[in-house]
Amino acid sequence: MQGRILESLECITNIMDQYILYECACMVVKVSEAMESSSVGVKDPYNIRLACAAIVQFSDKLNNWYIRGCRGRFWMRDKTADKTNAYDTLYTVLYYLVRVIAPFLPFVAESIWLGLGFQREKSVHLADFPDASNFGAVSQYKKNAEYMQLAMDVCSHALSLRNAHNIRVRQPLRCMVIYPYNCESLLNMPQEYRDIILNEINVKSLQMSGTIKDMASFELKLNFALLGQRVPEKVKQIIALMKGGVWEVQSDGSLLLGAPSGEQCIIQKDEFSLNLKAHSEYACQIVSGGVPVGVLHIDHELTRELLLEGIARDIMRLIQQARKDCGLDMLDYAEVIINTDAAEITEAVSIWCDFIKQQTFSHTLEHKPAQAVVENYSKYTKISGKGFDVFLCKSALCS
Repeated sequence: MQGRILESLECITNIMDQYILYECACMVVKVSEAMESSSVGVKDPYNIRLACAAIVQFSDKLNNWYIRGCRGRFWMRDKTADKTNAYDTLYTVLYYLVRVIAPFLPFVAESIWLGLGFQREKSVHLADFPDASNFGAVSQYKKNAEYMQLAMDVCSHALSLRNAHNIRVRQPLRCMVIYPYNCESLLNMPQEYRDIILNEINVKSLQMSGTIKDMASFELKLNFALLGQRVPEKVKQIIALMKGGVWEVQSDGSLLLGAPSGEQCIIQKDEFSLNLKAHSEYACQIVSGGVPVGVLHIDHELTRELLLEGIARDIMRLIQQARKDCGLDMLDYAEVIINTDAAEITEAVSIWCDFIKQQTFSHTLEHKPAQAVVENYSKYTKISGKGFDVFLCKSALCS
C-alpha cells in the first residue's frame, strides 16, 4: 500500500498520528534553530551536535513508539480509513524527515527518497529544506503530545519493573495501580492514553488511586552545597528542622521546612530533591520530565487463565519467527501444526486458537502429539520452543 503526503490534518483523529506529526514539527524547528543563528558576530552558526541530537531523538520516537505501536494498523488486511491514515501519516513524516537528514546523511537520504517514490523532485538534494510553518496546524496537538510523553514514561518504568522481576512482557498481568503525586495530568489521564499503557505493558486493567501514602513515603534530600553558599548561618538550623520531618512543598516549587507553630525556613526549588520511596518491591517511582509524579504498583500474582494466555503469546512469537524463516510476506496465510504432549500448552492452544490464528495470519492451526509424524515434512519450516515444536508452511490459499 502506497501512502500520500498529507495536505490537510483535518482527517487525523488518531492520537498516535497526532503525536508523531507534532514531534516531527518540533524536530524540524529544533534542527533549523541549531543550524541557524540570529546572534550578531557569530562566526559559525552551525551546531551540528544539537541538530543531530534532535534527529536521533525523533527517530527513536518514530521507530520505537509510533511504528511499533501502530503495527496492527499497518498489518490490517482490509483497507480501512484508519489504515489509510496510518500510512499517510508515516509517509508524510518520512517526507519531512528525509529532507531534514539530507545535509547530514546525503547518501542514506537519497536512497530513502528514491525508494519511497517522492516524485515532487528527482532528488532529495533538489528539494527545499522543510519549512516549520507548514506544520502550523499541529500546534493543537501539544496537549496530546504531553499526555503521550507521560504515558511513555509510565510504560518505561513499568517495563523496567517487570524486567527487574524477570516477568516477560508476553506474560499478561491482572492489574496495575498508579498513585499520582502532584500531577493532575496523570490523575486525570484520558482513557485512550490509559489503553495505550495497558497494551504496551500487557496488563488487563489500570486503576488510579489518590492515596499515595498507602504505597510510598517521601524521601527529602537537601543540597547543602547550595544552601551553604546562600545561607551559611542557617545550615545548623536547617539540619535540625529537617530531622523534625515536617515540611510542605509550596505552589511556586519551593519547600517550607518546619512546623507552623515553630521555626520555619524556605528552601529554594533548586536546593532540594524529593523522591518517592515505594513500600513494595513490586512498586516503583514514576519520573516524568525529571520530576517524580507518582508511584506504580503491578499485581504479579498469576492466575491459571493468565498463565495460559502467556503460553499462547509465546506460541504466537514462535509462529511469527517461523513465518519469517519461511520467507512469507506480511499478509500471506500460513498452515501451522503444534506438536506437544504438555497439558498446559495443549489447553492454551485450544482456548486461544482463534486469537492465535488471527494474530499470525494462520489459515489452519492443528495440534498433534509430540511424536506424531508430520506429513510432507519437507515443505514445513520447523522451530522449537520450550515443550513444543511449530511446523509452518505457506497456505494453499496463497497459491
